[in-house]
Amino acid sequence: MRFMWLIRKRKAAVARVSMTDTTYGGDGDGGSSRLRRLDDDVLLQIYEELRPDEGLRPLSLTCKWVRESVKPVLFTSVYQAAESVTWEQFIPRHLWPYIQKVCFLGVWLPWGPARDDRHYRPSEVLRDALSEMPRLTAIYIASMEDSGVPWEVQDVILSRPSLRVFEVTERLYTDKPSNVPSFTAAPLTCYRQVIEDFRKPEHRYSAADSLLLCVLLGQQQVQASIETLEAPILLRGEDWDHSKPLVHLFGQMPALQELVLTVGHRDGSELMRLCPLGWAGPLPWPELKTLIMSHPDPDDLLYSSLPGTLRHLALRCWPRHYFFQLYATRMILDDYRWSSPILSFAAMAKILRQCQSDRLDKLEIEFTGDQADIDLFRLISHAFPNLSTLMIYRYRPRSVDSEVPVVEIGKALEPLSRLRYLYLHLDFPEAPHPLFDHFLPSSVLDMQHVRMMRVFEQSARRIVRCIGPSLAIVSFLSRGPSENTWIPYRVERIGNGRIVMLDTHALNERGLVSSDDKTPPPPALF
Repeated sequence: MRFMWLIRKRKAAVARVSMTDTTYGGDGDGGSSRLRRLDDDVLLQIYEELRPDEGLRPLSLTCKWVRESVKPVLFTSVYQAAESVTWEQFIPRHLWPYIQKVCFLGVWLPWGPARDDRHYRPSEVLRDALSEMPRLTAIYIASMEDSGVPWEVQDVILSRPSLRVFEVTERLYTDKPSNVPSFTAAPLTCYRQVIEDFRKPEHRYSAADSLLLCVLLGQQQVQASIETLEAPILLRGEDWDHSKPLVHLFGQMPALQELVLTVGHRDGSELMRLCPLGWAGPLPWPELKTLIMSHPDPDDLLYSSLPGTLRHLALRCWPRHYFFQLYATRMILDDYRWSSPILSFAAMAKILRQCQSDRLDKLEIEFTGDQADIDLFRLISHAFPNLSTLMIYRYRPRSVDSEVPVVEIGKALEPLSRLRYLYLHLDFPEAPHPLFDHFLPSSVLDMQHVRMMRVFEQSARRIVRCIGPSLAIVSFLSRGPSENTWIPYRVERIGNGRIVMLDTHALNERGLVSSDDKTPPPPALF
């Protein structure tokens, strides 16, 4: 507490200096002499505190001494236009000693026989410039559209010995190189490549990206140093070589604790299976804590071999099955060549019977139900008695508009004595069409909203009457044109009874999931 008080006091002193010293750019002492008395660590802490509020730059203009002292903080991160990587337009040389992170934005211009290489050779500029940035540890590349990054540039960046973090948005390159890249990679701790989920197959990933990652991960120094790896290969893809089962592809990761495979399903392909038929184990991940699988195969031998360390299990559709229920979004996903082979409640029950665990804390399932699926809810209560979070997406058979059995669901979940957070998408027949907001008058939309909120509130009350006192929040999914939001009802104890209250902030206040997958954008938007 005393330290924070000291920081606030120093910040006040800095503010006084910035207001009283009028020697902008000069050599006058003014109030800066007060800052010179501070310990360097305290001074840098003050600068870091000022930076988020954009107060650092005005302070840097008060005098030359202050300007020099703030440079290590003011120029820690810099931006550079990718199309301007020339000596004339590159980051000024006098800032290089302070730079830790460089973010390249925009399109990298092509060069070669069609250009005068004497005026545009970004790889040569970067090779010299990066070598004179002693503090450089991170490089980010973004907003390059589909032009990618020249191989020569990738070589220069990734071979910089001090580099530890490399992050890129979209694809790195569109064409496969004539030769396998050969360079000594830096000992990266983080390699992250994020590609928009909803892109057509030909724009999702490239063979060149895959080749580069293989070159990096094949080097011992990277294998020894890497801590975070995110790439759209397997983990965010749609197909791979089924001749090599996934359990073997990831078999050399004995310390793996989280495995997330959200993979779009292509027509004619098989359901997601990690372990092949006849596989005898053992499971190579004895410390696995989280397993998220899209379109799981009920015959996968994986589920009978899950370790006792597992705490979070999600068996879901990707994209969500509700996107395939509407004509507009289904046509969009057809264009991606995806389908949704959602499991029946019987197939989901077959999986859950294999992976019973009294240590599982969070369960998410997505399935198609009917009048007999209450047995699945009873199975959940029996197989996973210590759940604290349960997320269920239950879809009615397409031709059935019967009332959702909310009370029966609540009674089936009654044995879950530790359940605190219940998320339900029950495919209510009263739900309005989520994509009609732009076509209906506001009065109709308001009436639909009021009616649906009444359905949610009544359902929450019925659920709470059945489930024990541990339940804190029950939430229902509200579909929208782009956002799909969880509507939370907080459970309050009143005397000997309980009531439910709409509390739109309840999930966010507890750091819980408050929204679901976004609606895929129409092709015209990308």
